[in-house]
Amino acid sequence: MDKIDLPDLPFVSDGCSGGLSWGWVKIFRRLSPLEECCYNHDIEYHFGSGRRAGRWESFIDRLWVDNQFALCVFRSGWCGKVLVLPIWLAVRLGGGGYLYTSYRWGFGWNWKG
Repeated sequence: MDKIDLPDLPFVSDGCSGGLSWGWVKIFRRLSPLEECCYNHDIEYHFGSGRRAGRWESFIDRLWVDNQFALCVFRSGWCGKVLVLPIWLAVRLGGGGYLYTSYRWGFGWNWKG
């Protein structure tokens, strides 16, 4: 059996980024209807393409994950067709591995170390 290369940092989800989870709880006193989509997206982003993936593999992997997220958002029926594209664009622009944020692509890997 092959050894699985696990990320350096423990998994932590912020729910739906951009204050969506926080705002939903504050206003409606319950979790966002997109919480499951966001949590699964966070898991994928935590692992990213792994430590050894090249830029092209990482780009394709992230595009696939973001498209699956958009499909989940669409299927939730919460925002209809209108908001799926802006949500997808926000994820594509704000989640790149080139950003050193807590929610970037591959955030489970200690890139400084």
